[in-house]
Amino acid sequence: MLRDRGRKGGKRRAVVDQAAAVFILQHALDTERATGTAPGEIVEETDE
Repeated sequence: MLRDRGRKGGKRRAVVDQAAAVFILQHALDTERATGTAPGEIVEETDE
């Protein structure tokens, strides 16, 4: 999709990295809310 919209290599990677960071952070925050663990505590991997 980014290639089709004319994004070049480095810019495309930056957008993908940013989207991945948002997804990872949101998942961590959702997991902390669901389990009641404090922010910054180690979150154990679960089988979903």
